[in-house]
Amino acid sequence: TPAEILVFGHLSDYFEASVDGGRSAGCHLFVHCDAHWHGSRADCDRLACRSLVANGLLVRLAEGRALQDEPPYAQGVILSPFHGDTWAQQEERHGVEDGLVDVSGDVDDNAGLSSLSCSHRGGLHWGEPFYSEAWEVVTWPPECFKPPSLQPIDHPLLSKLETVSRVRLLARDLGLSVWRVTYKPRIGVRAGPSPEAHIVDVFYTGDELLAAKDAGSQGPWLRLARESWANPDRDAPEEGWVLRDGTSVGLGYLLEEVTSVA
Repeated sequence: TPAEILVFGHLSDYFEASVDGGRSAGCHLFVHCDAHWHGSRADCDRLACRSLVANGLLVRLAEGRALQDEPPYAQGVILSPFHGDTWAQQEERHGVEDGLVDVSGDVDDNAGLSSLSCSHRGGLHWGEPFYSEAWEVVTWPPECFKPPSLQPIDHPLLSKLETVSRVRLLARDLGLSVWRVTYKPRIGVRAGPSPEAHIVDVFYTGDELLAAKDAGSQGPWLRLARESWANPDRDAPEEGWVLRDGTSVGLGYLLEEVTSVA
């Protein structure tokens, strides 16, 4: 079967074509090369979560730290405009030459343009090292009512720049310990420190969690801080407990401590 090449004028067009059964749905590999604009990382993550199949691969090849310093896609925000489409509309409206805007980190209220790095031209950040990183799309069980999420892939061939995760930054600021899920493929979060307690969420292998400061000793159980969830006000349960040590039931250790409280 001949390969089909689809060209879209707007990111929103691609998003609409990626609906289940759409012409661009069921993608197995999504590659984000060096194209960069304000909010490009969130746009890319959002499109990848939409179009990739379960366990599909998102790969990013870029130069410099601009993409890594941007916030990732905020899951659940599915109706807001894409940053790239908004930027393109502003360019058309105000005639920005070559996509370059020198606003020194501020927003020009008259032009209505978002701030953009002055070193940006065509997505390249001259003189900065290239890096590569990848994620696998993970689908959640139906009972979790959550959209697909991106799980970072750790591989020696990837030259990912050193970054500090959101969880570790919070741990440092709040004085909490960080734990990583080692059990495969996922662990259940329960409403109390008991295997009979109701499951309120799940975390996957490699996810980093924060132990509550006042967790106390509950044997093999670990009480989670609300900040373990990216959006605590929306997603965090009233209480969340995970089984840390399952040796008594033949599961072994399900979590490992990454950083302890100083």
